[in-house]
Amino acid sequence: MNLTVMHAADTFISVLREAPQIAAFLSAQTAMESDEELKKLREAYNEAAKHFQEKQFSGALTREDISELRRLQAVIEAHLLWNEFLDARSEAVELLRSLNQAMGDVLGFDFASAASPPGC
Repeated sequence: MNLTVMHAADTFISVLREAPQIAAFLSAQTAMESDEELKKLREAYNEAAKHFQEKQFSGALTREDISELRRLQAVIEAHLLWNEFLDARSEAVELLRSLNQAMGDVLGFDFASAASPPGC
């Protein structure tokens, strides 16, 4: 890769990190991951989902199992920090899609697809 392209990529990354949508996403992600209540809820949900799948596979799934999983999901979905994270993530993804489209128009190919690791 030539020096001009490398410099342009480095500049692009620096500017991208400062974009309000990316800064908001990173802030919301940190807040979400740092909140002990939400962390415990997500762990409880993941554990319940694991047991749900095991019981579903073995045929031992009960209505109580289904209700508990739905209850945990509803509590998480009602959590302010979870919603702020989802909103910020959506805005960041939209920005990245727009930038990928603009870069693809200039380069003549889908930059994100070309730059992503195999299997993504």
